[in-house]
Amino acid sequence: MGSPTWVKMFRYFNEHNEDFMKHYHKRSNIESVWSMIKARFGDHLKSRKEESQDNEIILKVLCHNLCVLVQEIFMRNIDINFSVQAENRDTRTRT
Repeated sequence: MGSPTWVKMFRYFNEHNEDFMKHYHKRSNIESVWSMIKARFGDHLKSRKEESQDNEIILKVLCHNLCVLVQEIFMRNIDINFSVQAENRDTRTRT
C-alpha cells in the first residue's frame, strides 16, 4: 500500500483536493524555476565552502531573475527610460 506518510498524503489529496492542489502548484512552480536556473547556469557549484555555495546559489537566483526581467521587457515591448526616472528622482530630492 505504501509508506504511512504516502497513505496520509493520498488521503489528504482525496479529501481536500483544492487545498492540496494549491500547495502542489507552488511546488511545481519552484521545480520549474530550479530547472530553468540549472539549464541556464549549470547544476554544479564551483565553491567548496558551504557559505560560498549559499552565496553562489543566491547569485544564480539573482541572475535568473534579471534574465527573466530583461526577457519580459523585450517580449512585452516595455519602454524603459532611466534618464526620465533619474530626473524625476532629482527634482523630488531638491524640494
